[in-house]
Amino acid sequence: MKNKTDTELMELVNKNEAWVTYASDEAGTKRAWRCAVSARHFASPDRRERASREGFGKTARAAIEACFG
Repeated sequence: MKNKTDTELMELVNKNEAWVTYASDEAGTKRAWRCAVSARHFASPDRRERASREGFGKTARAAIEACFG
């Protein structure tokens, strides 16, 4: 995951409908940024189903890498 460019990371966020947020109460810590993907379930089996994911980091890049890494 470390070799991804910023553009590739943003495409990954968009493709997976992830949320990247800044936690001002955690500013300067290793949990300052959060990347989260909500679980998606359907009544019938579907390729688009997914489990939830979450990652934290000191930077937005680190949070995205933790979430998808």
